[in-house]
Amino acid sequence: MADEVCHVAFGALALTGYYNGLTSAEPLERQDFVLEASWLMRDRLLATEVWERLGIPPSDGLIDTSRSRMTQMFQHVLFAKITPNLTKDGLMDEKLRDRLAGGDRRHRDLVTRHRRARSVEAGAQQWCP
Repeated sequence: MADEVCHVAFGALALTGYYNGLTSAEPLERQDFVLEASWLMRDRLLATEVWERLGIPPSDGLIDTSRSRMTQMFQHVLFAKITPNLTKDGLMDEKLRDRLAGGDRRHRDLVTRHRRARSVEAGAQQWCP
């Protein structure tokens, strides 16, 4: 995880101030990209293709995967890394927060909590040489 923290911190630092110069349409494009990337990461974690290949009904596999403590922890860590930077860069708004949460109150609360989390730079100081 330390490498990922360094990559996120570098990306956040590199983008500092960049979003201030965007047109009104460009942040919306970035939000759509963030949402699509988040959904792809979620879908990979739920492993629908794996369940299908093993001959397990995907609905059964998804139920088990979504109840997994590891899945829940990964989602927590993922939001902890993404949402503070989206907020800092000015991309996080109510609409994106709702879309990331997918209508699930628990996920919305998680996104909101991590919006208030400490910045990645503070965490990166611990992990990046």
